[in-house]
Amino acid sequence: MLGADQEQDMGYPFFEDEIDAGTNWLRHQQDPDTGLIGTKVGHEFLYNHALATLALCEAYYATKSPLLKRTCQNAVDYISRARNPFGVWRYEEPPNGMNDTSVTGWMILALKSAERAHLTIDSDSFESALLWLDEVTDERTGRVGYTDEGSRSSRIVGANEHFPAESGEALTAIGLTLRLRLGQTDRSANPILEKHGDLILRVLPEWQAIGFANDMYYWYHGTLAMREMGGAYWDKWAAPMRIALREGQRQDGHERGSWDPKGPWGFSGGRVYATALMALISEAVELKAQEVEIETALGGLGYL
Repeated sequence: MLGADQEQDMGYPFFEDEIDAGTNWLRHQQDPDTGLIGTKVGHEFLYNHALATLALCEAYYATKSPLLKRTCQNAVDYISRARNPFGVWRYEEPPNGMNDTSVTGWMILALKSAERAHLTIDSDSFESALLWLDEVTDERTGRVGYTDEGSRSSRIVGANEHFPAESGEALTAIGLTLRLRLGQTDRSANPILEKHGDLILRVLPEWQAIGFANDMYYWYHGTLAMREMGGAYWDKWAAPMRIALREGQRQDGHERGSWDPKGPWGFSGGRVYATALMALISEAVELKAQEVEIETALGGLGYL
């Protein structure tokens, strides 16, 4: 909703009431003493906090609301406290020395959004994230690992182990996005970028109504990564991604417009999770298409 409305001169012409309701609800889930958004329960709470912080920082960037600024800064400060002093993030606050690429990816995306909104961030987090990526990247294959070098995405016995980890490269996509957004954009100086990208293109999106290839988590991060890479990488990714978006979206009854949670983490996040990720993917795909059209037009006019 924020993305749609930011296309209209940073205002709220389409979803003002919904955005206000959502930001107010998230704001009131924050612990006034710690800055944590949500409840400190289970392994999910830092994921929840990172995504809520990301959403609120995007809202603050759009509105410059003083109320949101305080909420966002407190949330960002909590992220800083949750990072291992010489590492990144995993499941605990205070941190216990454990790190993983998945939680770290969301934390860095939230911090980059906070940076764009001119909030105070711990810039050491960015250097630590790049050091972590180097530690868990298999230089031979280009695969970014989960908790150690080249390891596959997590699966939970009895919940989602029937979704093969080989059907996606979510961690590699996270690693590629972070490298690019944290300044490693020179492909000649950083040949690992193309190794990451080539590995991702080996597992393209494909919606399966019956089967176990769907992975919205991977597709989201893959879309971000391929959008950042651009060129042939984007072209090879975007076409099957558009097909998967179209084939998976429900066209019937009360579930019309949504996507079924048929993926490794659908059991946890449900239909809202699946639909949110697929909607964000759709937004990224369409915005990239607009960028390409503008670049093509400017090039034809001799401006590029």
